[in-house]
Amino acid sequence: MAGFSIGTKGYIGTGISSGHSVDFWEYDPDDCGSTLRVMNPIVISNNEIPKQSGKIYPNPAGNEAILDYTLDEGQIGTLELYSVMGQKVISYALKPQEVLNLHLSGVQTGIYFFNVKVNGKIKYSDKLVVVK
Repeated sequence: MAGFSIGTKGYIGTGISSGHSVDFWEYDPDDCGSTLRVMNPIVISNNEIPKQSGKIYPNPAGNEAILDYTLDEGQIGTLELYSVMGQKVISYALKPQEVLNLHLSGVQTGIYFFNVKVNGKIKYSDKLVVVK
């Protein structure tokens, strides 16, 4: 996930594939009721993040979702869920070779971005849609 601003507009990209952002969102940070627009594709990085490091389903999710991931013994992993405004909503510690049940009952309907970090480095990043 990458975010930046130009002038009065904010931009967030996620879902990197071959160095291109699959999803790219433009928003007005000063407008809480802002509508996001998808703009595809835009290069934001040449560093591809491997998808085998984690997958959340179902997506869209309701009150619960499942994260499948691979974490070797001795590695320290975390899952962090962020709002489109960049606020951390949820953080989970990950254990080796585990499926994690995400409890989303306290999360509002909307678009979120998540990172799976291993030893402090992002290994997987994607979008999660929550619909109540």
